[in-house]
Amino acid sequence: MEESLTTQTPWMLSPHVANYSTRLEDADVAVKVIATFAVMLVVSVIVVVVAAAAAAAAAVVVVVVVVVVVVVVVKVVVVVVVFNVVKPLQMMKSTLGLVWQVYILSAVVT
Repeated sequence: MEESLTTQTPWMLSPHVANYSTRLEDADVAVKVIATFAVMLVVSVIVVVVAAAAAAAAAVVVVVVVVVVVVVVVKVVVVVVVFNVVKPLQMMKSTLGLVWQVYILSAVVT
């Protein structure tokens, strides 16, 4: 009995047709592999871009915090220097001026 062409499997057909069928399966697998790698590449690029944006935002936050801390520290140092160094020096200068004047007067008198 002769089998019809539709009931034959690819390996029962001529080598050219079987080879063509195998090539189609290989091409299908290749397309799936390429699509998988393309999706992985797109996801990787998105992850890198998001990570870079997060790093940039974190860097901006760090810079802002550092600037605020530096400004506050400078203000505190200026206040401390003014009240603990400049004012006493001014008072000491006026006191020394008074002492110097008294010393000169006492030297002139004696």
